Amino acid sequence: MREIDHLLIVGAGFSHYAGLPLASDFTEKLLDLEGFQETGPNALIVDFLRKFIYDTFDHKPQAKAEFWPYLEDVFTCIDLSANTGHYLGPNYSPSDLRAVRRALIVRIIRMLRRAFTKAKTQRDKKWLTLKEFFANTQPDRCAFLSMNWDTVIDENMYARGVKQIDYGCNAYFINDDNKLERAESIARLLR
Repeated sequence: MREIDHLLIVGAGFSHYAGLPLASDFTEKLLDLEGFQETGPNALIVDFLRKFIYDTFDHKPQAKAEFWPYLEDVFTCIDLSANTGHYLGPNYSPSDLRAVRRALIVRIIRMLRRAFTKAKTQRDKKWLTLKEFFANTQPDRCAFLSMNWDTVIDENMYARGVKQIDYGCNAYFINDDNKLERAESIARLLR
């Protein structure tokens, strides 16, 4: 059995090398619709979220990201209200709040995917540094401890030939046959 002897501890800034925004730029990127159709799904989601922020926090719909509440605070307000069966303001019932939460998550995922794909295409100095870093890792001898779920690590390890990742929480993964399987210990996978 091979032994993992390198533990790489990474935070959210690690993904910045893959073109993903830092926390300080996150809301700005979330609201950025440059290159999107005015009536497309991203624009509709952003308009919906802007209306929610206006109705709930009294920030004008055209307010720039710097004037929005922190996204952690938005999620906390939504979750506390929805999970206890309370309205948030006069217009947002618990079921409406769950829809807002889903809209936020969808927009975040779309924004992150777009930023990642753009960086992958442009291949700037940060991207090349990230690629060099992963090229120099030994997947069978290292593990990552991430302070957040980091798809940048997932995608780069997959590109290195690692097909299953043990998240340490009995998570399931999709195998090559599109079937769910429970992840085994990484040490057993690499024997």
